[in-house]
Amino acid sequence: MSTKTASSDVILEGHANWDLWIFVVKRIAEAGDVWEYVNPDGPHQSAQKPEKPVRPVAVVNPDVSPATQPADQDLKQYNHDCTVYYKEIKEYRRIKDKLGHIQAHIAKTIQQNMIYLIKDQPELHDQLRTLRDLYSPTTADQEYRVQKAYESAKVFIPRHTNIEDWCNNFLTAYNRAKQLNLPEVHGFRAQKDLTRAINKLDTGYGSVTSLAIIEAEKVWNQNRAAPIPDKTQLPTLLSNFLSHCRSRGRHIVERD
Repeated sequence: MSTKTASSDVILEGHANWDLWIFVVKRIAEAGDVWEYVNPDGPHQSAQKPEKPVRPVAVVNPDVSPATQPADQDLKQYNHDCTVYYKEIKEYRRIKDKLGHIQAHIAKTIQQNMIYLIKDQPELHDQLRTLRDLYSPTTADQEYRVQKAYESAKVFIPRHTNIEDWCNNFLTAYNRAKQLNLPEVHGFRAQKDLTRAINKLDTGYGSVTSLAIIEAEKVWNQNRAAPIPDKTQLPTLLSNFLSHCRSRGRHIVERD
């Protein structure tokens, strides 16, 4: 497939890309082991700064006799508490540092008008919950958009299409539809959409691919609980098709 990579951060635009944006935020938080502090779908948790232990001091006696020194057991407990404290304060500072990175990422990847919505909320958890409530799409909305994107992505127009871009767009649309378990990609439907597109460019290769899909579907229909063989999975078929086009100098189709 194409070696193209994202050239910039994902910018939250609204309902259209909330899922992608929060996915990136979650990955950053999980890498820093702080997702539980910012997860908008979970309970609110704050990083608690530990209190430094107070060293036991000598007690001045009212009868002006020599001050009573701290007991050995009290000093041992103090030393133990200090050891625990320094471990906890180190972890606290690590968490605050990671949360700071996430805060900077959010500020950099949302639009200016969105900043006004969260600027008075000091906790990242509350900021993300506000953004989620405003921009997270309903299941129906999400399914509708992904369905439309898939229907558009599978359209192939010979001599007016960059094959590598088309393959990448089709695979992306397929994966999104697969994640939502849309009927458009159940069974071998997507594979058949692919063969119809291939036939517009290379009927010979398309016929061979179509025959392989038909035979695989016959076997699969006998036990639909079984996984579809890798060689007839859509990503494999797309990769093979792209390799075939490259071998024939068709990896890019010029526009007229």
